[in-house]
Amino acid sequence: MNIAEYIEQNMDGTSYRMTVFYHRFKKEAGLKDIRTAKEWIENDLLELFKCKFMKRRLISCIIVELWFTATGVVIDFSHWINELRKDNPHWLSDMLKQTILKNYVVKGN
Repeated sequence: MNIAEYIEQNMDGTSYRMTVFYHRFKKEAGLKDIRTAKEWIENDLLELFKCKFMKRRLISCIIVELWFTATGVVIDFSHWINELRKDNPHWLSDMLKQTILKNYVVKGN
């Protein structure tokens, strides 16, 4: 499990903010130490932070802000996630796969 899958499974369908606690992610991902969990989370979120969403010639960030703390990370998503998660339960996993391949720009339909 990566952080994108974790968010897809645990984020409610109306919120733009989510807090991910390292110890919960560690447990769900089946990891043995918290340091590895933090590293996985930080690396994937920093990749997603670089990603932009483009629709109707508008380009916007998907993640607006990240706050890393000693126990977890708070993620503020932009309103564009409504477009992404509307009919796709794997909206963030798909984005994570596409980020590097497409120079961090993901196009909407």
